[in-house]
Order: sequence, then C-alpha cells, then structure tokens
Amino acid sequence: MMKHIALVFFLITSNFLFGQDVIIKGKGAVASNNKVYACLTTDALTQNLTIVSQTTANAKGEFELKIPTKQKENLYLCTSNAQISLWISPKQTYQIEFLSEDTTVTQNGLIKSWEARIENNSADRTNAIIGQINTKVATFLSENSFDYLLLNSQQNEAATSRMQENNPKSDLFKFSSKEDSSKYATAQVNFLTQIESLENKFQLLFGPEFKKDPFLKNYADCEIITLRLLAKSPIGSEKVSKYIDLKNPAFIKGLELMASNYLNPSLNSRDAQAFTALMENAKSADPIIHYLNPDSTHYPQLEELILIAALRKNYYTRAHSPALMKKLLALIQSTSKFETSKQLAKACEVEFSGLKKNSALPDFTLIDSKNDKWQFNLHCDRNMYLYFFNESKSSQRDLALLNHMASKYKNDFQIVVIGMNDTFESFEKTIGPLKLNNMEVLYGGNDFKLIQELRIGAVPSAIQTNFKGIIQYEYTPLPSEGIQQKWEEILRKNKK
Repeated sequence: MMKHIALVFFLITSNFLFGQDVIIKGKGAVASNNKVYACLTTDALTQNLTIVSQTTANAKGEFELKIPTKQKENLYLCTSNAQISLWISPKQTYQIEFLSEDTTVTQNGLIKSWEARIENNSADRTNAIIGQINTKVATFLSENSFDYLLLNSQQNEAATSRMQENNPKSDLFKFSSKEDSSKYATAQVNFLTQIESLENKFQLLFGPEFKKDPFLKNYADCEIITLRLLAKSPIGSEKVSKYIDLKNPAFIKGLELMASNYLNPSLNSRDAQAFTALMENAKSADPIIHYLNPDSTHYPQLEELILIAALRKNYYTRAHSPALMKKLLALIQSTSKFETSKQLAKACEVEFSGLKKNSALPDFTLIDSKNDKWQFNLHCDRNMYLYFFNESKSSQRDLALLNHMASKYKNDFQIVVIGMNDTFESFEKTIGPLKLNNMEVLYGGNDFKLIQELRIGAVPSAIQTNFKGIIQYEYTPLPSEGIQQKWEEILRKNKK
C-alpha cells in the first residue's frame, strides 16, 4: 500500500516540478528545411529569448516540438526570418501555420514577426481572445488616429521634441504648434469617451472568457489602462499594482508609457544638476524614486519597475549617460527587495551586454559551400575577419572587395564570409558569380540561434577577432568603410 502511495506522490510531484509537455505542430513555407526554435523569455520588455526546444522542418515546412511547462507561458517560435508569438498551457497541443509577413515589426533587422493561424485542440482560447483584443485595440486607434497622435505627442514630450528635430516632415511635427496643442482638451475628452465604449465592448464580447481565465481579463484591463494613461486620466497606483506581470505585454506597454518622461522631469538647470548628482551618488533606488514621486512609499514595487523601464529607455535615447543607467540597474539588482525588480534589471543588463571589444566570441559551427562542417574555435589561429552578408547589392560590393583583398592579406588575416540568406539556393546564387578565393565561405542561413549568440544587429555587418578569438573593435568597419586601413595599421604596429 505504501509503495502505491509513494508512486502516486512521485507522479504528482514530477508533474508539478517538471511540468507537462506542450506539443507544437507547425507548418509554413518559411520553415522549409530550416531549423525551428521554441523560446521563452523572462519578460515582455527586453524579450531576451532562451531556446528551450529545437528541430528542423522538412521540405514541406512541417515540424513538431515538445516544450515542458508548468504554467501558462508566452512562447516564441523562430525560424529563418520568421518569428511568431503564442500563449501555451500545460498538456495542450497547438497547430501553427505561418501565414504572411508583418512588415511593421522587425527583430534585429533580420527576424520579422509573421502573422500566424493558431489552433488548439481543447477549450483553451487564450490565443484567439488575445488576437481579437489586439484587433479591437488596433481598430480603435485607427478610428481615433488624430486624437491618438496628439495625445501621444503630449505624453512623450521629450521624445517627440527630438523626433521633430530629426525629422521636421514627420506626422508628429503637426502637433508642435500652440494652435494644435489647444485642441488637446477636446481630444482628451473624445478619447476617454471612446475608451469607455471600448471597455464596454470588451465586456460584452469576452465577459464569459474573462470569468474563466483571469489572465485574459488582466490583459484586456492593461490595454484599457494604457489608453487611459495616454489621455492622462487618473489611474491609481493601487489598481495598476494589481496587474504586475512581466510576461504580459499589455502590462509592459502601460509600464513603458508610465516611464516615458519619468527621468526627464521639468526642472530648472540648478535642480537638474542636483537631480543628476542624486542619481550619481545614490546607494539605492529609493531616494531617486522619492524625489520624482514623494508618495512612492505606498507602491514601491511598481515604482521600481517604472524606474527600470525609464533607465532602459534613457540608455537607448542617450538622454542621460548610458554608463549611469547601467550603474543604476546594477544597483537595483543588488539592493531591491522585489524579485520582479531584480529580474527586470538583470534582463536589461543582458540586453545591453552584446559582444564588446576585448570579449571572447562564442564558439559556433556552420557548414561551408561544400556542405562540410566548419567550427570557429578550430580555425581561429590568427586575426579573423567575419563578414555577414545576404543577397543585397551592398553585400555583393563588399564581397567583391574582400575577394580582391584576400590574396594580399592571406598570411595575416583569415577572411570568413557567412551568408545569412534565408535559403541555401539564395546563398549559392549570391556567391556563384563572384568566384570567391582565398577565404572561407560559410552558410549561416539567417539562423536565429547564430543571430542571438553573436548579437548580429544587421546585415551586412562584420566582427574581427585576434588569434585567441578576442573581439578587436566595438564596431568593425565593413570593407567599403575602410577595414583595409585598419589592417594596414595593425601590420605597421606588428613590424615595429
């Protein structure tokens, strides 16, 4: 009897600890003969993706993946130049079909988000309802586009000002005059009235689903909160604090809006200097948050998350020193009492890390034009120049120039060119007419894992390492940008 009880206990705890497999059955021409990766993320802000399962699709673009999970998760499927997102729950089977490219969103300049048909074999309607909520929000913004743009320009004054300076012909430029800003109050009233209508529509359409799945209600409520924040409608921190979920993109959207001008308060020059000094000398996030919001002691977890989102934004906009932003994120990691804050600050650190000068390039294995394996660590015995290309004209010009340089520098620099073409046929078509000599020609296949590990931001691009595999430049110039001059400088130094 005790053995049976022990067995039952083991099975229950095993399911709890290790979760139960989700099965993903997918298809789509974009996946044909390509690797397909299933990835999870710690948050919807940075979306640092961790591969949890991978396979290779057949010639028809069909594939199957198993992903262990203990709870509802936001899963990303990545293959070649496609990425789609879906919500998965334990013990479910999902049918995925890549449909058409969504050109409005691009990851890393290489991986594009695609529309997808997602079907589930059970009563789990999470993906269908989220898709409908997103469609309703998109329609709402389209129908209220003028009010939306006007309110957005006012909410993000610092960012809007910089955008107007950089591009005077942008849509936002029309909202820079006092005449247009006088329409703000009218737009605010109209927008809030329409938001109430949208909120009622959500309840009418999805009320039964909200009762069955609190996550869906939270998702819809966060979308409404974000729209109200845009119109500067008072939203209590107590209410927003109830929705804290780093993996919920609707919550993150509102968080980013709350953080939009958080670190850029309207201060005179003297107070601005004092605020900068406060950030530089802070021993924790508390004095910064309290300076910006004296009532912050009531909801410190939310306030820390807003500060982290603001630090991340300012890191990229350079409104404050990037080094200071990184320092404050590290400070939050070491001093915060909240796991959500530590987790998000750490995710930002990972996002910023990249591959820097004097860091080691991770090992990787690809195939060459003869379909043989080629491993980086086994070939790195001198200065190596890695050039990532595709079928673009700029890539072809760079390849021709490298081919001309290869013979001259073959004793000092090992040139390796890596095709990030979506298909091997496209790769062969690109390199065929060039007759590349004296350098390694490899196929990268726009592989998601390679892009992630080598932090490839765009194509064409390049990385140069020394004989120990250490990166030599923060930014490695392309052939057309004068890498030959850099090589001549290195050779002159070596002769001294």
